[in-house]
Order: sequence, then C-alpha cells, then structure tokens
Amino acid sequence: MKTLVIAEKPSVARDLAKVLSPGAERHASYWEGPRIVFSWALGHLVGLSDASAYNPRYRTWRLEDLPIAPASLTYRPLPTGREQLAVLGRLLHRPDIAELVNACDAGREGELIFRLIYQETGAALPVKRLWLSETTPDAIRAGWEHLRPASEFDRLGDAALARAEADWLVGINATRAFSVRHRDKLTIGRVQTPTLALVVRRDLEIRAFVPERFYQVVASFESPSGPYLGLWVKLSATGTVETDRFSTREEAAAVAAHAPTPATVASVRQTPQKLQPPLLPNLSDVQREANRRFGLPAAKTLSLAQALYEA
Repeated sequence: MKTLVIAEKPSVARDLAKVLSPGAERHASYWEGPRIVFSWALGHLVGLSDASAYNPRYRTWRLEDLPIAPASLTYRPLPTGREQLAVLGRLLHRPDIAELVNACDAGREGELIFRLIYQETGAALPVKRLWLSETTPDAIRAGWEHLRPASEFDRLGDAALARAEADWLVGINATRAFSVRHRDKLTIGRVQTPTLALVVRRDLEIRAFVPERFYQVVASFESPSGPYLGLWVKLSATGTVETDRFSTREEAAAVAAHAPTPATVASVRQTPQKLQPPLLPNLSDVQREANRRFGLPAAKTLSLAQALYEA
C-alpha cells in the first residue's frame, strides 16, 4: 500500500519526491515511487459557487435581491483546475492508496486548498499533515519524521473557511449594491476596499501637502580628525530632542547670536552597538526594488520570481 502526498505547487512536489523517494517516476501530473505518490494542487482548484447557483434570478443584478445570503454556501471546481482536480480524484480513489499527507503550504490558505480538494473528491482516507516552513532536504526529512495529525489544524481550516465565505458574502453583496446604485462596475472587497481607501487617503494627503519654510542653526567644529558640522537642537526634560528648527529667520538668528564664539565641546559620549547583517530581501522588498529600478509592476515581478523558483 502507498501514501499519497499532495503539495500546493509542482515544484514542491518535485522537491519532496527527490528527498523522500529518490528515483520516483515522473508522470504528467504526479511522481510515483515504490511507497509514495506525490502530486500537487496548482493553488486553488475549488472555489465558492456563483450566486446564480443558488437562484437563476441572481444572474441579473438587482437591489431588491440583496442581501444574497444562502443558509449554507456551496463549492465548485474552478475551470482552470478541473484537469488537475480530476487527476487528484483518481489518485485519491486508487485501491493501493491507503494514507494521505497534506503537504500544502504551511498556512491558512494551504489548509483551505487541501480541505476543499478532499471534500470535493469525496475522499475518505486518513490524513496527516506535513508542516514545512522551508523545503530544504533536511527540513523535509525532519518534517516527514514528525508528521502531525490533521485534526491539529482543524481550527486553522475553520478560520480559512470563514475568511473565504466572509469575502464572498461581502464582495457579492457590496459589489452589486455599489454597481447598481452608481450604474458602473465597482468591485468591493472585504480587504481590497479598505486597503484601497488607505492608498487613496494617503495620496490625497500628499496632494494637499503645503511645504513650509523653516530654519536651522548649524555650527562648524574642528577636531583632530577634521572639521564637522553640529546642529542646534532643543532638548526636552527627559533628554530627547524636542525640536531642531525655527519657523522664522529671526528666531534662528537670535539663537545663533547668543552662541559662544569660539565654542568648545563639553563632552563626548560614545555608545558601541552591535548590528546584525541585513536580512535577505523578502518578496515585497524585491517587488519594490524592481519597480523602482525597472518600473516592473508587482504582479510581473511575482511571476518572474515564481518562474525562477520553479526552474
């Protein structure tokens, strides 16, 4: 009897096969070794049904039909994932497959992806969880030796399901309400809309910004290692900098006029610090830098990074 391992991406399934079953045979949509079969999900293969699945009337957007809130939401195979879902369905019902391992990404969405596949295919196999934060050979071996019961992640799966259904309910109702009211297609989302609002608010603040002229007092000092500039600051009672600028030239000139000439440095305090080397950039850092240097949109950088990762 064999164990079926379902990963979230083809590249992860390949890495697992190389470590856990060297020499596994490559098929069109899975790898197969003597004791383990490895396949993948290609992201979400199952999604929430459209509103029209509950009532054909919902094909037309009307305010009087809102809110659309079915007693229970149903799921359907996504058009882009039907072929891979069929492959998984056949593997899950093979007579020689006795156990299933969820190796989707370690997180809420990975848990949801696997559980919807399990539900949609009507599987009834016992499940264990392979929880990996990285896919290095050592991490894969350690994770495989410590497979965890799938029941440990039931609450994470419930949270993922609640998030998906909340997104659907908010999106389907708010999008239709705003679109019908304003006679234009306006997509509204639980996360998308408040995030967009933050961007718009900040953009309006930038547009409304009025530059203000200010003045500072700077002195030149001599030291054995060469001249340097010192900036006048006003300290608070706790010793922190309260301000380093003036709103008028006259205020700055008055402070400069009362400064002793020449001035001497009364004391120097040095505090040694240990700094860690900078971390490797994460995906957001790479997307930001690619946009700054080459004008690439975030989605393009993501697709390039994924292609490099899989290669």
